[in-house]
Parts: sequence; structure tokens; C-alpha cells
Amino acid sequence: DNFPSNPDNISKQALLAQAKGEFKRAEGLFDQLSVTDKESPRILLQRADLSRRLGRFSKSESLFRRVLKQKPDSPKAFWGIGKCNLARGKVTEAREAFQTCVLLDPEFSNGWKNLAEVFLQTGEGELRVNALRRYLALDPADSNAWGDLLEEFWKLGGSEEANALLQGNEERIRTAKGCLFAARVCYQVRNLNLATDFLNRGIALGEDLVELFLLRGNVMVLEKRFSEAVSNYREVLALDPDLPEALSNLANCKAFQCDWSSREEELGKLLALQEKDKVGGGVFELIGLSFSEAEECARAKELSLQVLDRTNKLGKALNFNPRGQTGKRQRIGFLSSDFRNHAVGHQMIGLLENLDREKFEVFLYATSPHEDTPIRGQLVEVCDSFRDLSACGVRAKATAIFEDGLDLLVDLGGFSQANNAEILALRPAPRQAHYLGYASSMGKGLVDCVIGDKLVLPSSASRKYAEKIVRMEGCFFPPGAFTGFAKRCKRKEVGLPTKGFVYCAFHASYKIGPEVFRSWMRILKAVPESVLWLKFKPAEEAIKNLRAEALRQGVSSKRIILADDLPGRPEHLSRMTVADLYLDCPLYNGHASAMDALHAKLPILTVKGNRFCNRVGESLLENLDLAELVTKDIAHYETKAIELGLKPSLLLPLRRKISENAEQVLCPQNHARRFEGALENTL
Repeated sequence: DNFPSNPDNISKQALLAQAKGEFKRAEGLFDQLSVTDKESPRILLQRADLSRRLGRFSKSESLFRRVLKQKPDSPKAFWGIGKCNLARGKVTEAREAFQTCVLLDPEFSNGWKNLAEVFLQTGEGELRVNALRRYLALDPADSNAWGDLLEEFWKLGGSEEANALLQGNEERIRTAKGCLFAARVCYQVRNLNLATDFLNRGIALGEDLVELFLLRGNVMVLEKRFSEAVSNYREVLALDPDLPEALSNLANCKAFQCDWSSREEELGKLLALQEKDKVGGGVFELIGLSFSEAEECARAKELSLQVLDRTNKLGKALNFNPRGQTGKRQRIGFLSSDFRNHAVGHQMIGLLENLDREKFEVFLYATSPHEDTPIRGQLVEVCDSFRDLSACGVRAKATAIFEDGLDLLVDLGGFSQANNAEILALRPAPRQAHYLGYASSMGKGLVDCVIGDKLVLPSSASRKYAEKIVRMEGCFFPPGAFTGFAKRCKRKEVGLPTKGFVYCAFHASYKIGPEVFRSWMRILKAVPESVLWLKFKPAEEAIKNLRAEALRQGVSSKRIILADDLPGRPEHLSRMTVADLYLDCPLYNGHASAMDALHAKLPILTVKGNRFCNRVGESLLENLDLAELVTKDIAHYETKAIELGLKPSLLLPLRRKISENAEQVLCPQNHARRFEGALENTL
């Protein structure tokens, strides 16, 4: 107040008052100016901005336009007009003004920031990404804008670009929202260590905790750290007790730990949520294990519609119109996150090696990170083109497949973990099928058909499956590439007793439910000195819980033996030869492990199933002329297992049949010819 009352000082006092939030005082100061001073461009800009802050948007816009009459290239005036129109919901006018602003001055950072806000309202994600990137290049310290940019990348499926953008900018992500979307990006490209770092940072900020804990649990699941995953899901449920995804994920993790302490209660909650369409139910999940074929097919339709809805916008933007090739060879692509040291990779190698290359050109699309393993190297060598898409987002993955001009894309993952359903929804190939890695339906709209056989998918399944069923001759399941056994081992060398009957049950731990385990315990009690030989990983929690349950069932925990994890397949198959009988899991049969058993000439005992995933044992056995090992129910299964355990000599003719009929199931060349027939039916 003691400064001389010249126009320059008055305007400075007004700006100071405005900065303090004293808008009325600022307005009074401007009123002291002469008419001439009030109309100078500098003062007009200040008066216009004050009116905008006071919510007088029409007056503010009028003042900004008076600036333009004197300075038609004023970016600040266009920016102000944009702000006024945006505040009044005039998005088109705001867009035009902000675009003019940044055209006049590309380094006007707030122009790009507000243009990004316009694109948020208009739903133009790619333009919003571009505007945010331009803004952050000018103002990289705005952590909120980093969160907005990562969120937009996530919506667009641009994880590979977002991941590249994160490199060197990790410390700029300082909001909970930014940490969440940075972690989602890293999770998508399987950079799990960095994902965990962002999640820990976000949790420490104390916001968005439900989503952060949930995603950290999911990261732990991918790393098979189930105990830590359980802790994270419990943190989620402490904050949101009825969150369906957390309830489902918690129950699934406990299934991997063979923790059945509250299984019935958890399953009851999940079934109630499933009826309200609030929880998923894939065949690998606890709730999915209890479904009938009709129920799992109905759920698959719901899941497929959700995927199609999520990808609808991106699909329209990409607008693929695949037509295939007109060359002599048909181009067949196989899509999987399991082209690695995984059962799918091992089973597919023999099939891929024996496909007729005069008829088919083979492309493999790997969506899991590269690993330096022999099987990965074999897969790279066995195809015509190998594409590592692990660092790409959905858009880039689908585009790469589309540009290869396939005639048929065969998915090997279905709705399993780390699946590629969103790629399938974008339809990068003219024909799409699924095979092997997901023994169930994929619903409607993602694939055209599923490849099975008449036993795993009988005629009754056609009424329930939304996709067409293509039935191979014989057994659909590939035998893998059998390269022989390692040096024959003795029981003692693999941790087994030298005497007694060995029941082998090499299954993933989540397949082992309380009913079948109690059945196994009754079998052990009826067959003296017999043991149950298990194999799964991680093993610590699950084996502890199973041994405790064995004691509760009156069986010594020493009779529950865990096989070591061996690095070599020949060594693994060699040790299986010392077992006597392979016990199948009735809810979800052994698939790759059952094929391993047959290579070791180890008879399989199964129960007749009611859907794809638990009819695989029947398909293997029927095609080996071993129908007598397909039991009608769990009681019959128990009786047969006890009979064979008490009279091991009955196993000799069973082993002989496996050898005599090996060409029907265990020969990769024969299987490849039958698979080619299915491909031709699909095309």
C-alpha cells in the first residue's frame, strides 16, 4: 500500500492479492486503473485470469478475446479461452483454443496439460498420451501427470511403450496412482521386480491400498510365493471384505498350499458370488474345479464377453481384416505364454518337429519372458519364425501376429494365468482355435473352434460349447518328444523305500482336494507298507499340510513322500519307472504328468469324468486298450487301487498293453498326422 500508485505497481499489487486468494481486493485494485491502462494486453490478461478464477467465465472469455484484437498470436489468450470453455463444458471450443495455444507456442506446458484434459473427456486416448508426453517433456516433475500418462497407456494396451518410458524415470513416480499403474505396466511385461518396487512404494503412501495389495498378491502368485500372496489378499479383505477377486485369489492360493481349513466356507462364498456374476471361474481355479460342463461353458461365455467388452475400443481402432495367404503352404501360428520350461512347451515340441512343412509354415508367438533353457532353444529352432512378444503390450502383440498374414492362429493358453485372450479378441487371424493348454471352453467370439477328441469332448459337449468342436482321430494329447531315459535308478536313490507298493501322484497341488486325498489315505491304510509319492512346487507349505492331514486320517506322515525337482526330463522319466501305479486326480486329471507316466510304462488309474479336464485320463487309457483302468466313481477307484496294491502281479499285463499300443498314443509322428487332419478341418 505504500508503493506509488502507477499502473505497473497497481498491477503487481493485484497479482500479489490474487496469489493470496484475495480476489475481491485484486478486483478493486484493477478498478483504480484508467480506461487506457485497463485495455493494455498485459492488464487485460491479468483481469481476464482474475475473472476466470472468480468463475465469471463469459466475462473472462470476453477479456481474453479483447487481448487477441491487439495481439492475435497470444498463446496465453487462447489458453485462457480454452480454460473458460472447458469450465462451461464447451469441449469442442476448448479443444480448438488449446490446440491454437500450443501451435503458437509449443513450449506452453499448461496448454498441453489442458489439451490432455480435453482428450480425456472426448475419449481420445492416443491423443491424450501424446499431449501428456509433450507436457512432461516440459514439466517432468509433475508426478500426477505421470500417473495420468501411465493410466492412459494401460487403457490403450501400450505396456511396452510405457515400460520403455519408465526406464530412467522411476523416481518421478511419486503418487499412489502412478505407482499402481507403473506396477500394472511392469506386471504386464513381466518385470516383476520393478512391479514389486512400485507396489511397495505405493503402499507406503497409504492410498489406493486395495488395488495395490491386490496386485502385489498377484505378483506373488506369478512368482509362486503363495504364503506372501495369501498375506496380501488378507490385507485387501481387511479393507474390503466382500471383494470378489480377492476372495477368489485367496481361495486359489490356499488350494496350492493344500490348506483346506476353511475350504467349504470359501467355496460357498465363491459359488454365491458366481451366481451373481461377480467372480470368475476358470478350470484352474477352486470354484472351477466344482463346475459341471454346462456350468463351465456358461461361465466361459461370460468371461469371453468381458474380454470382448474390454478390448472393443482397441479392436475398432486397429480394425484388422485378416485374409490369410494364397501361397502353397498354409501359415499356422501358435500363441502361448508357455514356450519355455513348462508342460506345454515340452508337449508341443514333438508335434512341431513332425508337422509336414510342405503343407504348413509354422510361426510361434511367445508372450512370456525369454529364458535360457534347452526347451526354449528347441522351440526357436523347430519353427519357421519365432516371435518373442514378451515385452510388448496387447496392441503390439496383436499387430505383429496380424502382419504375419496367418491362415490360422492356435492359442495354447485359454483363460489360464498369463493368458492371451485379449489378443484373440482383436482377431489378428482369419481363423482362430484353441488347443491343449486349457481343457475347457473359451466361450463365444474369441476363437472359432476347440481341438479335442471324441472322448474328451463327446457329442453331448457340442450342445454346451459355444465354439465348434474339431475332434482328432485317436487321443488329442501330444506325446511330447521322448528322448529316452537317463540311467535306470533305484528306489533308494529317489527317496523311496526299497519295499512296498508305490502309488505315484505327480499333480499340481491345487488339484489335490480333501476328498481324493482322504481316498488315497484309505488306500494306503488298506495296502501295508505302501507309500504315496507326490511332486509339486513350491512344496513347503503344501507338503506340511498334507502330512498333517495324513496323521489326522491315521496314516504315518513318513508314508507321504515328496519327489525332488529334477532339472532334466530324462532323469525325471527314469525315476517314474520305479513306481507301481499312477493315481489320477478325479476333479482335474493329470495331463502332461499322465503322459510322462505312460512313457515310463506306468499304468494310470482314473475315474470317468464329466467334462474335458477330467476326461483326459479316459482318452489316454481307452486309446491304449486299458478301459479296465477307467473306474466309474471314487469308490470303484479306491477298490481297484487297493486290488492292484495287494496283487502287484496284476500290473504286468497292464504294462504290456502300454508297450503294445504305444503307437496309438506315444508316437509323435502318428500324432502329428492326426493333428494335421484336425488343422485341415479347422481351416
